[in-house]
Amino acid sequence: MWKRSRSSALLAALLLAGTRAQQQTGADVVITMPVTIDGNLKNLQLLRGESFEDAATSFARSNGLMAATDDAKVRAVIDQLSGLLKDKMLEVEATQRNDPVPSQPKEPVPSVQLAIPLTIDGYSGDLLKYEGETPEAAVERFLYASGFTMDVMREVYPQLVSLVNRKLEELQPPRRELFAFTLSLDGREIIVRHFEGGSPMDEAVETLRNIGVSDGEFMDRVAPQIANQIANEAVNRQSSDAAAQEQAQASQPAAEPVAQQQEAQASQPRELFSMPLTLNEQPAIMIHYEGSTAKETAARFLSDNGVTDDETIESLIPQLVEIVDSRMADLLHQEAQAQAQAAAAAAVEQQRLLQQEQQRQPLLMMPINLGDQKEADLLYFEGDSVERTVELFLVGVGLGESDRFNDNVVQLSALVRERLAALGQQAQQQVEAAQAAQPTQPQPLFAIPVTLSGNVYNLEYFEGQEPNYVANAFCVEKHEIVRAELGVDFDGNQLLECQNVLARSIVDILEERRQLQAQEAGAETPLQVEEEAPTDPRGVLLFTLDIDMGDGTSVQLPLYRNDNPKELAAAFCKENELDQDNVPALVEAMEAQLAEL
Repeated sequence: MWKRSRSSALLAALLLAGTRAQQQTGADVVITMPVTIDGNLKNLQLLRGESFEDAATSFARSNGLMAATDDAKVRAVIDQLSGLLKDKMLEVEATQRNDPVPSQPKEPVPSVQLAIPLTIDGYSGDLLKYEGETPEAAVERFLYASGFTMDVMREVYPQLVSLVNRKLEELQPPRRELFAFTLSLDGREIIVRHFEGGSPMDEAVETLRNIGVSDGEFMDRVAPQIANQIANEAVNRQSSDAAAQEQAQASQPAAEPVAQQQEAQASQPRELFSMPLTLNEQPAIMIHYEGSTAKETAARFLSDNGVTDDETIESLIPQLVEIVDSRMADLLHQEAQAQAQAAAAAAVEQQRLLQQEQQRQPLLMMPINLGDQKEADLLYFEGDSVERTVELFLVGVGLGESDRFNDNVVQLSALVRERLAALGQQAQQQVEAAQAAQPTQPQPLFAIPVTLSGNVYNLEYFEGQEPNYVANAFCVEKHEIVRAELGVDFDGNQLLECQNVLARSIVDILEERRQLQAQEAGAETPLQVEEEAPTDPRGVLLFTLDIDMGDGTSVQLPLYRNDNPKELAAAFCKENELDQDNVPALVEAMEAQLAEL
């Protein structure tokens, strides 16, 4: 089928080409006229673009008229034939001018509405839909022109029709949807939509096509039912809208008076003042509005109160005008006083700001040499603009119109900034000096933990202090604290023992530090200490335990670096006549304290 279709198309193309060639050939002949040559009728023709002489020469040559040997006769024949052609041409032109032949109207070329490039089974082409053509006709024309088999056509036909319809919908301007509802079709829910200006039948058909229905009989049977439901729904909704509109119109008159009243109030002129008067022994109020003259107010007052007599009006108008003018004068006087008070308050505020400005102390004062032995001070206040300050200074000293005004502004601004930076550095140095002058808290050289009645206190020793003084001050202070908090009393011997133990501990620690420093320096320098405080062979005091004796008194148990806790505990119990069963408890207490160090 494909080859046959292509052969038929080729034959049609050849026939069309032949026809066009014949038409073209006929169209090239401008004039044809019969001429008798030796009793035979011949056609003398003038082709388009050919001269009369060339046409005559060609005709003479074709009909054997050029065989004569006499050139004059040949020339005469050509001239005669050329003359015939010229006369015929003039005749034809005259006929065309007098009775022109109307040109045949050309059939309008249909415009392409949609072009879809497609590729089907290796064939690529554009599916064209023209204006006024249905999608089905466009698809059929495309398929038949492409030479597909009937099976392929049946398969792709509904798909292409759906594609064309979808593309056409995309080209259409968006429609406003009025409503939509759901229907059940063969157990399948479908959504039916109705658009503004839409036809119920067209929308029903479109709905069926969108769900893939292509059976014509089924569509003819179901589409009218869907269209009826669309029409009924539209009628119901129109009725509901009409009822709602009537209800809105019924409630509108109640709101109109309020709106009219508001509009009237907005258009009414502003009242300046009102005055109670007595007219014909009846109380009345005369209102003066903004923009009205005194005479207009008086006339309106009389008219509103029913005074129509001309003589009465002429007699009352001057009195009422005088009343209005007097009241207006008082009102203007009050406004003038209010404005004067406001101006005075503004002047006071301005004066206050000026005084406040004058009270400001300048951050920088620079004497500027103006030449001719003249000098002026440039004052800069904190927070002001440097450039603006310099500009005002130059204008104030009469250099605002100078040609070097901009250069002077740049130079003076740089100088001001340099001085401000110097002031900032000076202030920073003063702050640092003040901080350096403040006494710093010295750091202790070392600290010794001391246990008194179960509480641990740190004895801090600072460089340069006298060991005995530090030990005495610590023991007195801490024993007073223990006595006040725990109610434990100490006798003089216990206090003295505390002082001696701590003093020896301080001296021992100082000696160890001295020896360590001497070793680091590579030389040993003996520390000069008093003979009353020889170095304890037991080493440095680590801590002191305050042992409660059970009778309201306590005894201190010092532990040095070289002591054996068990031996020290046994000696302590023996010295204080305690049972040796207390040794383990004392050893445990000392080991616990050692673990904390």
